[in-house]
Amino acid sequence: MCAEANQIPPASASSSEAPKKVQLVVTTGDTAAEIFVVDGDLQLCDRGIGRLETWQPPGIYKIKVRTGLSIEEEYVVLRDAPIQKHVAPLSFSSPVPLVNTAKSHEYHQQAAVDQSQQLHVRAGQGSSIFVFARDWNPGSQATPISPTSLVNPAAGLKLKSMDGTVIADIEQYSVTSLQLDPDRSHDPWAACTIAVNPGEYRLSLQTPEGEFEQTIIAPPNWHAHVFLLQHSYGPDQKEKRPDLAGAAIMLSQVQQFTPNGDEARLVELARLGLKEQRKVLSADLRQMLTLKFSDPMLGIFAGHLMLTDPDPDLELLSTVVGNLRSVLQYPHPDLDALALKLRTGPVLEVRVPPMLRRSWSIILDASVDGRAMVMRGSMAADIIGRLCSVDPWLIWVQPATTQADSEERETQDSMFKQVLGDHLAHAQRSASDSWEVTRGPVKAEVTRGPVKAEKSDWPSLLLPKSKSVTETQVKQLIHVLGVPRFYLEDLLKDSGFTLPEK
Repeated sequence: MCAEANQIPPASASSSEAPKKVQLVVTTGDTAAEIFVVDGDLQLCDRGIGRLETWQPPGIYKIKVRTGLSIEEEYVVLRDAPIQKHVAPLSFSSPVPLVNTAKSHEYHQQAAVDQSQQLHVRAGQGSSIFVFARDWNPGSQATPISPTSLVNPAAGLKLKSMDGTVIADIEQYSVTSLQLDPDRSHDPWAACTIAVNPGEYRLSLQTPEGEFEQTIIAPPNWHAHVFLLQHSYGPDQKEKRPDLAGAAIMLSQVQQFTPNGDEARLVELARLGLKEQRKVLSADLRQMLTLKFSDPMLGIFAGHLMLTDPDPDLELLSTVVGNLRSVLQYPHPDLDALALKLRTGPVLEVRVPPMLRRSWSIILDASVDGRAMVMRGSMAADIIGRLCSVDPWLIWVQPATTQADSEERETQDSMFKQVLGDHLAHAQRSASDSWEVTRGPVKAEVTRGPVKAEKSDWPSLLLPKSKSVTETQVKQLIHVLGVPRFYLEDLLKDSGFTLPEK
């Protein structure tokens, strides 16, 4: 309840009358903008998304509007007449060179429009993937960029098939601003459009910290647009490469990028809301979800945003899933993950990693009771233990060599076995006094890159002599370790545990 210390009574009110509430209507230029009304004691009085109609006692209030990470504030005084306030679209930061965003130049917008229509690599037909990487610096550069000092903003990028075959060296085949823009004071950009067969691909980035990858889905008759700003890598953080974690990915049935599209802006706000775990689903946007999508990524983002509600609207989610299946006409791992929440379909066999980290979490949850199965030998199984802790995308580290892969797998298995044993020991210690200490081979140390470990000769596993686990413990361990059921069962068997009967 709002404090009344800041209230200003209407001029017509007597001292014995309680102040009447006054209508305040706040509208915004973005349906995904968050609106907050705060009183003079900094107490939150009301909140909404896109539009807010609220009734408050007379007084001084602050209207706070948030779009992405951008915030605008304004004070209003409520007396006795209704007040309406409209907040224009805020300029938020985005890797997409959209009109009215904070990190966008007109020459970036024009380059993206022009180059998205060109074909730079022909590796198939029926779909395409457009990658636009750029740098952005605040203000104007004091010193023009020389050709020798210009770093290709697409440096280290490759497009691979799911089996690891390089489809296109994006860095090599990109058209860059150095080739087409004579103004060396401009922030550099690189663009590459790749014609591909419909399917699943890996976008790979080689950095001083390792090789990072994520899934890109190219449905038939759709064009995937990938936009990237730069990030600093290396021990001194001085080497720039594309920022996969901050990538924006869109789908369009039109190959040409449109920098002033309303839906593109909405897709970006939905992605940022999911990344920042903000509730940005307005009533208008929920109504839009009942219709077909110009960009299916909006439906996928919105589906995950709905699942953040304490009581998700599964009927609306079912409508979204149905609409997405209708417009895509192609299997999509993130759509399949959302469908798992409806508990209506057959067992899902997962071979391709989804694009979103939240989709992977849903798949792991569904593997507990067998509604989803991560298939052995698949790419989805191969990323186990290699994930990076970023949102919203599912990004993993690719080992440098086959030998490194084998060594990392051994280290990873040892680490998981240690965590497994410690968890079971903690859970069962009160139930039994029969315990044995075994010397664990590793002391795990998880880093941003591949799972690393250092050898240790200190006792690390405290295991029950009975060596049996219950179904409840299996479910708990899947969540604790973040691995699918088949992998956990292999660890348990290898450690000599007796598995529960299914």
